[in-house]
Amino acid sequence: MTAARVGTYQLVLSDGLVHGDAQFFRLLGLPLDTRPNTDPNQSTSQSTVSLEAFQQQLNHDDRYQLQNALDAIRHNHSKAFELCFRIPSDAGKTIPVLDRGRVFREDGRLLIAGALVDLTGFVAPVQQFQHLTSHDPLTGLLSRHGIWRLVEQAHQQTHETKRECAIALLDVDHLKDINDMHGPTLGDRVLSALAERLHERLRPKNITIGRWGGDEFLAVAADTDEAALVQEIDGARQMLAEKPLNIDGQDISVTLSAGVTSARRLMDSTEQALARADVALYRAKKDGYNRVYGGSTGAGTDNRTLSLAILVQDAVRTARVTPVFQPVVRLRDRQPVAEEAFSRIMENGSRLLNASAFIEVALQLKLLHRIDHMLFEAAMERIAYPPSNSAFPPRDRQSRPIFVHVSEDLIQHPATLNDMINALDGATLPEPLPLVLVLNEQTATEHKKMVADTLKPLLDLGCKLSVSGYGTRGHSLQLLHQDLPINFLSIDPFLVQKALESDRARSVIAELQQSARGLGITTIAKQVQNPATLNLAIELGLDWGQGYLLGVPTDPSWPLSARSDSG
Repeated sequence: MTAARVGTYQLVLSDGLVHGDAQFFRLLGLPLDTRPNTDPNQSTSQSTVSLEAFQQQLNHDDRYQLQNALDAIRHNHSKAFELCFRIPSDAGKTIPVLDRGRVFREDGRLLIAGALVDLTGFVAPVQQFQHLTSHDPLTGLLSRHGIWRLVEQAHQQTHETKRECAIALLDVDHLKDINDMHGPTLGDRVLSALAERLHERLRPKNITIGRWGGDEFLAVAADTDEAALVQEIDGARQMLAEKPLNIDGQDISVTLSAGVTSARRLMDSTEQALARADVALYRAKKDGYNRVYGGSTGAGTDNRTLSLAILVQDAVRTARVTPVFQPVVRLRDRQPVAEEAFSRIMENGSRLLNASAFIEVALQLKLLHRIDHMLFEAAMERIAYPPSNSAFPPRDRQSRPIFVHVSEDLIQHPATLNDMINALDGATLPEPLPLVLVLNEQTATEHKKMVADTLKPLLDLGCKLSVSGYGTRGHSLQLLHQDLPINFLSIDPFLVQKALESDRARSVIAELQQSARGLGITTIAKQVQNPATLNLAIELGLDWGQGYLLGVPTDPSWPLSARSDSG
């Protein structure tokens, strides 16, 4: 194996540890015995390194493609992978390395057994290596990195030649339903067959398509305007809708939605052009799926959405999301007992946008998980270094619970969750940990297995769990008796408002309160804006309350990037 320059390893995803032989460590340029090997199932000839340290040996693009591959494995979308990396060497050069692995599940652990192959000196595989580093292994299309590089080149040419180019963002409609019905393995095969059909349809039109991630594809056409690309993409959409995909003799009907925009504007960045395509895609899906919209379609009603998309992208990219903290009070004596973190984004240098103004756009742009991550870090910092102007007495400032939201988007990004777990595991915070993760009722109900699995490491580290908007989905009490260790329950504010005039709604809340109290769950009334709502919440026996009548959000803290810089 040493003569062949092959290093073997076993990655334990559940532990975040990589056990490798000596050649594996030599290829990575890491010292042996980086961490003692405590796994009794491994031979003493192997050493151990953290997955994070392994990733740090790779450049940004290679880390990104590895993370995508690991995410697919965690979601049970992939049983094997084949990736190529460039690893820096002491001589100042890079070593081309092929990484092949297979997935196993043993004793409840998720394992990858694989090998790194040093391709230095191989003449024939060079072109294959270059292909692998820029192409998606599932579909054979350009990878996210490969297609984005092509988009940037085409956009740059528009600046130099004054000719137009256009880009399209395509999204498979309801792929989750296919996965739920037939399993993720068939979902992968659907994506592969769909990619092949799109490639065959668009290639003769000089349109290049790549896999943008998950069930999204990105297409670029040089010397083409928006209207022409809309026509071509819509032709592909119709072709797909009229002829189902055939997988092992089974017809699978698939449709797609797309947003198209021109990238001719000289003052635009490539990211802004992509934001316009994303907004157009968002409208296509909102209007019923299976349609293609251009960036100018309905432009009169879309300027605000477009500006929000660009604003959110810029705020997340530069970490300029501002946290605010609103107090939660104990209803019986109006004393503050907790806080809830909310996100704000500065617009035009002076106006703070509430989360309700941009959350939907952030979700469409698949950026909500990053906003959740920023608020989580802000809550950790507030626990570690409580502000002197807090409404809490000094002795309580580190122990009061802080509620932070966990969106469905975050649940579906295990890499981000893993970053949160590592940060919390390495932090010095008070015990018991006053950090509460907030799920909405729909996410907790529809994804209870995924939620239980993905949040378990955070709960094991001491986080508590809250469910918000309870009662929205018919107030099924079954959720309270499931395996999720729910500590807090915020009642749907619309149900509370309805109880002001409906005896039936009052009875529903009374039933919820009785069940929660019997299970040791604290109930919270949200959006308490007037005395009538407050008196009703107290009368119904709810424990805590939040709303502008009880306490307004704190003055905005410095944006996260500025706070980090200032220490």
